[in-house]
Amino acid sequence: MAVLTRLRVDSTIEQRIVTGLIVSSSFLRKIYDLFDLVYFKNTYTKEIAKWAINYYEVFEDAPFAHIQDIFNKNKSKLKEEDADLIASLLTKISERYEMERNLNVDYVLKETETYFRKRQLEITSENIRILLKSDKVERAEMEIEQFKKVQYATLGFVEPLSEEAAHNMLMAEKEDFFSFPGALGRFIKPIGRGWLVGLAGAFKRGKTWLAQEFGIVALLLGFKVVFISLEMTTDNMVRRIFMRMTAAGKKKGLYKIPVFDCLHNQDGSCDLPDRTQNIPILNDEGAKPEYDEHHPYRVCTACRNDPHLRQNYQMDTWFEMEAHEEFDQEQIYKVVDSFEQFQNSYKVLSYPKFSANIGDINRDLDALAEKEGFIPHFIIVDYAEILKPEEDRSQGIDQIDRTWIALAQMAASRFATVISPTQVTKVGQDVEVLTAKDMARWVGKLAHVDALFAINQNAMEKLAGIVRIGTVAHRHEEFHEYETVTVLQQLELGQPHLDSERG
Repeated sequence: MAVLTRLRVDSTIEQRIVTGLIVSSSFLRKIYDLFDLVYFKNTYTKEIAKWAINYYEVFEDAPFAHIQDIFNKNKSKLKEEDADLIASLLTKISERYEMERNLNVDYVLKETETYFRKRQLEITSENIRILLKSDKVERAEMEIEQFKKVQYATLGFVEPLSEEAAHNMLMAEKEDFFSFPGALGRFIKPIGRGWLVGLAGAFKRGKTWLAQEFGIVALLLGFKVVFISLEMTTDNMVRRIFMRMTAAGKKKGLYKIPVFDCLHNQDGSCDLPDRTQNIPILNDEGAKPEYDEHHPYRVCTACRNDPHLRQNYQMDTWFEMEAHEEFDQEQIYKVVDSFEQFQNSYKVLSYPKFSANIGDINRDLDALAEKEGFIPHFIIVDYAEILKPEEDRSQGIDQIDRTWIALAQMAASRFATVISPTQVTKVGQDVEVLTAKDMARWVGKLAHVDALFAINQNAMEKLAGIVRIGTVAHRHEEFHEYETVTVLQQLELGQPHLDSERG
């Protein structure tokens, strides 16, 4: 019975704190000045915390790689129930955390500071009660002064000219939080923690696919992701993820895949010896024919990735045929087996349209953290315009404004990157390059995002498997609205980013 009682007493938050102490030297560095073992109610979490702090004080690093050895060394000194609880927790941590970026350090840090303040209040109030009962008034007043010191330490003010602030700033700039591979990554630049990122596009231009690609790339980089849809069922969301991972089609066979080519290769104007072949594809009017897999023309990108020849390359696209498997049970279970290490890192949740707002989502995220200790780095909400109003009385522009404010607050308070697709105006359905004036319902959403990227695509580009990603707004980088990066897609195979090239 004693073990059950101990598990009920703040065990979840204390487990998250000691997880941070084990896996993250950054967390240890930031919490060290506030740390006190007296804050821990559970003897087993207190023991782990003591090991982590002692290790940090000697090596200035988190003990993740050595925590099992430390446990084995001290196991004989522990009560049996504490040893069992520690063994179970260490196993869970080793399964869920392979690197520090698996942990949302800033979110756990905020939780820890709040918990320590709460514990200090509990300890202080109990001490004051006992001292006043013994008429030790001055000692009771000293307890209040001691609490004020702890409270001040957690206020969050930073001295910008201090060595600590400089170190933290340099470490943050050094950290490559998230970036796409290739030209797309170089174009949109790294995405930071706590950002709100919008994805604007006309109807059926692949906004959800691109939002999902943010999540998949983040997952493969070792981050935790939550994808929340107000359009698709969970089965459809899972299906899309498996399509992306398998690149399998409705049936086994050859599929037409868009690839990059060079215009000088297509019109026959290239006379470089590096050229793949000498057959042009454009007709006398400079138009492309329909694709024929039996035509002898072959694409050439000999100059594309050669820094000495790059000036000769002029981007264009064409097609190649590729063999792909059928999207079936065999392919799906291959993914399940291959991606076993990621199974605790991606969560999906579906709501009916207009049935949930950010308040509801926050409650579900809190429940996920309490139940599974799952704290995401990326939260994808698909999409903003079909969320329930944050307040029943708000309407029109005020309603949309409050939704985007709530999305920004969620990103900042959870230290997570929030991605949310958004619609464009009726006029924006047909423009070549989306700009700020094409944002649907209310352009003021631009004031709340850290970045807003646009998916541009005309009818011919859709047939060619092309979208052009542009920047509508960016708080942290220089940008030009009419500059774009071309992204190749094959959505029949679930592939929203096959390759990318600037221009």
